[in-house]
Amino acid sequence: MKNIIKQMTLKRKIFSLIAVAVFFIISFQTVSYLSIQNVIENRAKDYSQSTIFQTKTAVEQTLDKVENRTQKFAYNTYLIDFLKADTIEEKIKVHPYVENVINNLLENNTEFRAAALVKENNWRNFYGDLDYFIYQKVVNDLGEKFNNLTRGQFEIIEHKGEIIHFYLYPIFDLHSSSNENNKLGTAVIRIDSNNINKSIRDISANQYTTFFIADENDRFITSSLKSNLIDNSKAFENYNRNSEYIVQNERIKFANWRIYGFTSRNKVAEDLKQFPLMIIFSSLTFVILLLGIGFILNQNITKPVIKIAKSMDLIGENKANQRINLDINGELGIIVEDANKMLDKIENFKKHEIEMQTQIYETKISRHKAELSALQSQINPHFLYNTLECIRSIGAVYESQEIMDISIAMADIFRYSIKSNRFVKVKEEIEIIESYLKIMKLRFPKRINYEIDIKNQIKNKKIIKMLLQPIVENAFYHGLESKTDGGKILIKAEIKDEDIIFLISDNGKGIKEEKLNLLNNSLNRVLKIEIEDFKKHGIGILNINKRIKLNYGEEYGLKLDSKIDQGTEVEIIIPVEK
Repeated sequence: MKNIIKQMTLKRKIFSLIAVAVFFIISFQTVSYLSIQNVIENRAKDYSQSTIFQTKTAVEQTLDKVENRTQKFAYNTYLIDFLKADTIEEKIKVHPYVENVINNLLENNTEFRAAALVKENNWRNFYGDLDYFIYQKVVNDLGEKFNNLTRGQFEIIEHKGEIIHFYLYPIFDLHSSSNENNKLGTAVIRIDSNNINKSIRDISANQYTTFFIADENDRFITSSLKSNLIDNSKAFENYNRNSEYIVQNERIKFANWRIYGFTSRNKVAEDLKQFPLMIIFSSLTFVILLLGIGFILNQNITKPVIKIAKSMDLIGENKANQRINLDINGELGIIVEDANKMLDKIENFKKHEIEMQTQIYETKISRHKAELSALQSQINPHFLYNTLECIRSIGAVYESQEIMDISIAMADIFRYSIKSNRFVKVKEEIEIIESYLKIMKLRFPKRINYEIDIKNQIKNKKIIKMLLQPIVENAFYHGLESKTDGGKILIKAEIKDEDIIFLISDNGKGIKEEKLNLLNNSLNRVLKIEIEDFKKHGIGILNINKRIKLNYGEEYGLKLDSKIDQGTEVEIIIPVEK
């Protein structure tokens, strides 16, 4: 690719650059369009989910109130006596009290519209807006299900183009000692549908979403639409079958209903229908503009450069006494003038050409040797920073968040490690630890989690640079290396008296007691550590312990505590910064 670009003419490079610019402009605008559409769609979905939850809560509160008050009503003493009465005289005696209880229920609760007491389908008493035909439709629609009720149940029927809500509650004789069926009858409560309809129709719905409530068999109950029952039912079926809608739903307790939110992708896209035209128009504008710029560059730069190049070719063909004779203004005119001066100098010093070439050659060799030596002795930090930034940019182009995160974290760690400061703030060390752990989490997504619990008061204290990070790294490689998932590193700190105590723990494989004792003994020997200790226990922990004692005194340092298969804890004690 690099060679192809080198072989391209200047004119082709300019127009290739224009083509690339146009491509990126169109790509950027297309991505922007898709991103905006996605944002609007997600906001519509979030609104729908929030509204569903609010409506669900309102409906559940209504149903809960119906259930609780029906239960209290069903086990009223007068009601039980009325249902248990065997003679007409007994029923007549209790009936006024029962009628009073039911009237109070209907008058004091807006959720209730009518009620009926049913005993084994032999007789029934109706109260409020519940006639025999509605009752008979309930019985016919439910069939044996009505007679075999063992607990309260919400039901719906369709009657004269209207959805009617019922709560059926079986009444049992709780004081009966008989082993036979002690069911006394059934309370049939007609619920005022307006309470349920109001919950969903009062929704401040946006233009993208429509809400429905349906039962467990997907029978329509109510919706946010203002249409009639038939139209609403058809709408619910169409919405449910149409893949153009984003469907969200939540279960409503007590009644085993569901509330649905249907968000239209087409309506979301309608708000952006002008955007593609804007992309085309702006792209054409940019193309025309860039072509105009390309034409100007071609006339004022490309053609004059080609003329200069041809003149130089002629001079190179054993015509060293010729000069470039072109009437060109501006910077290219200066180049022509300087080129002619250069040719004059070349001709004047032609006699010394071989000597000068030899000197130049030797100078180049020396310079290359010096550059090679410099490259072998050190790596330019700026080169590494630029390389990491390049990697991050490539990650951004390919939308790879992991590459971007790793390159940023690596740059932070490298920059921190070569800082000349001996002491840094705790928060700086913690930031580097987080960068390191971020890399580890990207490498091993399920293997490691971490928690840092350090107060701001401690974060502003100063400590030795690279004091905590190597210990965290040690915890990962030696403690959590064998774990495939569930690994955790905990970093805590507290101020006790005049000291700061850092605790770094992991839930890894732990250290055997014998090895742990040897390691703690090596840590206690301060500056008398032998080379053999480094071979046994590694340089990291012993080196950090030595740095602490050299900087703060022998009373400070590291201490390890570990249990097999439970983990390891490293305690670091240093004095509070004065």
